[in-house]
Amino acid sequence: MATVNWNCRVCNRPLKDPVSLKLGVGPVCRARGAGQLGLFGGERPGFSDAAGRHAHYDVVKVTPAIVWIRDRVEDQVISVTNDAENVVRELFARFGGARVIYQDTAGEWDELKHDGAGVFTGFAPARNLTPGVA
Repeated sequence: MATVNWNCRVCNRPLKDPVSLKLGVGPVCRARGAGQLGLFGGERPGFSDAAGRHAHYDVVKVTPAIVWIRDRVEDQVISVTNDAENVVRELFARFGGARVIYQDTAGEWDELKHDGAGVFTGFAPARNLTPGVA
């Protein structure tokens, strides 16, 4: 069985302790303030498209089972839809295996499906799962 090598999202050094593995950021980078990077659309070293852009979003509501986010419409960024793999990875690091429901730039609520381990697997409509209905 192959061993998975997890590295820090900031400095790319191997992660060893359980907290670092869960957050995706090592203790040195966390001490330098990198622990919050990328969780709410800030700068995210290592997470971008070919042009260096990445999705910006706001966390709207969090319950143990569901995290709701809202895509921000800004210049020089890509949508949550187009950055789904990275968004799921970030939210998994912060909130574990919770479902991810997002409001796209058209105002529709959809789900970013994942495998429960932080890997994006597809989209699904979630019109009935607005933050007030959960």
